[in-house]
Amino acid sequence: MVWDRESVKGSFDRVALNETVVNNRNAVELGVFQSGEVSGSVYEALTQTLDGGRLSALFSSTVGLWFMKEPCHCDDDPFNKTAVTLVVEVNDGTHTLSILFSDKFAGTLTLLNHRIEFRPTPSGTWTFQEFNFSNEYLAAHWPLPNSLTFRILFGVAPGSLGWHYAYLDRITITSNSLHTLQSTVSSLMLLPSATLTSRNSD
Repeated sequence: MVWDRESVKGSFDRVALNETVVNNRNAVELGVFQSGEVSGSVYEALTQTLDGGRLSALFSSTVGLWFMKEPCHCDDDPFNKTAVTLVVEVNDGTHTLSILFSDKFAGTLTLLNHRIEFRPTPSGTWTFQEFNFSNEYLAAHWPLPNSLTFRILFGVAPGSLGWHYAYLDRITITSNSLHTLQSTVSSLMLLPSATLTSRNSD
């Protein structure tokens, strides 16, 4: 399994990707330093491009993720200047589905071809969430694509200065036959075949 690294930041902002242990769990730490020098958000993401059999497997499975996040400060407005957001996202080139882990707000926001689902999630503790992307596409009335980009994204708006962190632990993939594959994010990144690249936008 190949993960790519993607980041967008200004000249004075910083991003970091490290392995660590948090509450006795091996984890990947996504770190973002927001300098506030420019008006844009800073984000760090792990991404994969899926097509063919891997995409078919995604749409015939339920994906689960163990993670720990900060408060998002995004319930009233996900695009406000203090938001700190952890998002699981798929983008097929036409449609984007973003699952945003909110503080308390639950609901769905649709902006043209972008659907944002808010899931209330506790902060400062390990949390497990599952995603069935086939059902999400069905709910949005979108056709299943031939390829897409799967992304785990951690972003910080310009008003939340300093370092912010999110932690990723274990990914589970449960097929319709109820067979479950579990892998830690850190072990996937250390596979000999893995590539880790970065794209910076200043």
